[in-house]
Amino acid sequence: GSNITLLQLLNHTSGVKSYTGISGYMVNQIRRDLSTAELVKEFKDQPVDFAPGEKWAYNNSGYVLLGAVVEAISGKSWHQQLDEALLKPSRITSVHYQAGDKLFKGMAQGYTLNGQREVAPAGILSMTQPHAAGALIGNTEGLWRWNQALHGGKLISKAGYERMTTPEGPAKPRNYGFGIGTATLRGQTMLTHGGGIHGFVSMLNYLPQSQTTVVILRNSDGPGFAMDTVARKLAAFAIGEPFAEPKAVVVPAEQLKAAEGVYALDDKQTRTLRVKDGALTNQRSGGGVGALVALGNDRYAFPDSLTELHVERGSDGKAVAVRLLNNGETQGAERWVRSGELPADIAFITLSPEQRQALVGDYSAPQFAIKVFVDDKGVLRGQAPGQPSFALQARTPRQLYVPEVDAQLDFSAEEAKAASVTLIQGGNKLLMPRKQ
Repeated sequence: GSNITLLQLLNHTSGVKSYTGISGYMVNQIRRDLSTAELVKEFKDQPVDFAPGEKWAYNNSGYVLLGAVVEAISGKSWHQQLDEALLKPSRITSVHYQAGDKLFKGMAQGYTLNGQREVAPAGILSMTQPHAAGALIGNTEGLWRWNQALHGGKLISKAGYERMTTPEGPAKPRNYGFGIGTATLRGQTMLTHGGGIHGFVSMLNYLPQSQTTVVILRNSDGPGFAMDTVARKLAAFAIGEPFAEPKAVVVPAEQLKAAEGVYALDDKQTRTLRVKDGALTNQRSGGGVGALVALGNDRYAFPDSLTELHVERGSDGKAVAVRLLNNGETQGAERWVRSGELPADIAFITLSPEQRQALVGDYSAPQFAIKVFVDDKGVLRGQAPGQPSFALQARTPRQLYVPEVDAQLDFSAEEAKAASVTLIQGGNKLLMPRKQ
């Protein structure tokens, strides 16, 4: 810990193990009331994910440690110091620390989708554990006032604000400053951050050029509308440059066919375009398959998104590359170069009951876990904690595939019962031993 700086904690480059990423932690351990020292003890002896300053990885432990620093310097709890030093002087009275039995007027109930995909009250957690990484509650007025104070120069010095909003080092490619992200909307700089907790998600954006704030709060952590997309649409509307609603057009089959192929961004990331059921589909390595909406002139949109994909063609009419306009922004568009033809279809086999049973079990690593089981219809399935199960399709008795997310599971072959499984997805590999 002596080699870790406050800067690295602020911009998620410390390498400290994030306690929310410890396998199984967010299911039961998150329910306990813990002091700051007790919470730090949960992760302080965990192996680091990487050397300090080497990489970027979002890390809730970093902000718990920053809260501990505030307490050590001020002699007060992190939330008391926050309230007295920042919130009260800025007349922000509707943002609070919420833990214990204290009730707040107008507090919403949080919801989720349970294992049966039904709406249900969100899981229990102690708000002592989000700590300085996210144990505040508030409303739209409170967050608007916070933006006015922070971006209006009332909370920190001009030099500190510049540092906060200027990504540096390994955080620069991720456009992440100190607790705030940087993005572009209609050519304007946008400062942004989202949040999520049991039963709730949020989004807070600010456009300095027009002093526009967008707040979205939702009391459900289940699938729903894309928060970032809605926030961008609202902001664009507010500054007088709304996004046009995409209108699908019919594209000749031969034009769609000519766009088929594999496209590469670099030596690890690929994107496969394939025609299926009369539509051009897209699958990024390690991701699911989705149909694109044809807009005409070799432009395609992702459903329920502002992101577009533009096909570049050579003189023979064949696609040579595609440009990905994330959130519809031309600035920073990615160019994926055609690297090959479509791969051959995968041939799957049917496993015998004995072969399926050899794979059944619980496998885990510090970052991830998976349960393999046979359902009541005899289908071999996998399931990550808190996620829906998925069918596993066999290429060989020990090599299985998950088409929905372009993932492969390679089970060890030396034993009658597999002793481990390796998850291969998006160019990454993760070994998970069987739990005894």
